[in-house]
Amino acid sequence: MTDEVEGLFMKLYNADAIMNEPVQKIDQAATISKPSLKTIFLGAFDKNSIVFLSSVRYGTILTIAAIIAYSANFNRSYWIPLSCAAVMSGPTIIATFHRAVQRTFGTVIGLLIASLILAAVHNEYIIVLIILSLTFITELFIVRNYGLAAMFFTPSALIMAEYSSQSYDFGFLRL
Repeated sequence: MTDEVEGLFMKLYNADAIMNEPVQKIDQAATISKPSLKTIFLGAFDKNSIVFLSSVRYGTILTIAAIIAYSANFNRSYWIPLSCAAVMSGPTIIATFHRAVQRTFGTVIGLLIASLILAAVHNEYIIVLIILSLTFITELFIVRNYGLAAMFFTPSALIMAEYSSQSYDFGFLRL
C-alpha cells in the first residue's frame, strides 16, 4: 500500500470511528495549521484564484464605466462607476444580474417617488423628516432586497441633491 492509500484508509477508519464509537474512545487531538500571510497574499495573485478573477472583473467593468461616464461630460459622472460597483457587489454573476434588474426598476420607481415629493413638498422640516424616513426604510431593506432599497435611496439622494442646491433657501441642507 502506498502512503496516499494508507492515509485514505486512516481517514475512512477515523470517520467510521466517529460514527460508531463513544466519544471517550476517539482521539480528540486536532492540529490546526494556518497559512502564512505571504502564502495568502501570493495565492491571491494566482491566475486560478477567485480573488484575482473577481478583482480583474471589477477593475475592468469599473474602468469601462468610468471612461464612458467621464467622456460623456456628465455633471456628476462619478455616480456611474459608483452605481456599477454597487450592482456588482453581488456574490455571483447571476446575483449581479438580479441586482442590476432590481436597481433598474427600483431607480425608475424611486424617480417617480422623488418627482412627487419634489413637486409637492417645500417645507424644510417636512423634507428633513422625509429624508430621515427614506434613509430608515433603505437600511431596513438593503440587506434583504436591493430593488426595494433602490426605491428609497434614489429619492433620498435626489431630494438631498435638489434641496441643497441654490434654488431653495434651506441653509441647513447645503453641503
